[in-house]
Amino acid sequence: MKNPAQNFLHLILDLILFAFMLLGVVGIVFKFIMPEGWLSEGWDLMWEKNPGYAFFFILAAILAFVFGKRWLDNLNLASKPGNFIAYAWALLGAYFAVKLWMTGTF
Repeated sequence: MKNPAQNFLHLILDLILFAFMLLGVVGIVFKFIMPEGWLSEGWDLMWEKNPGYAFFFILAAILAFVFGKRWLDNLNLASKPGNFIAYAWALLGAYFAVKLWMTGTF
């Protein structure tokens, strides 16, 4: 069994990793749904070119969700792919933390 100092250090590192992962998720969601974010810019661009593109996007998003959910249900997240996903979110969180610190916004 580890000593209490190692347990405390492990706890602190896990909390930092969780904070970065949470910041990554919040940063992506904010960039996606903010007033001039990716969703509104993409929707406006599609609507200006051809309204049919917007409806095609809705169909593609539904299909991507269904097949993505089916893929994630079959994925063993306790193995390396799960670790990769967690560290990818943490890396995004570190990026957003630095950007927030440097510019004051996401």
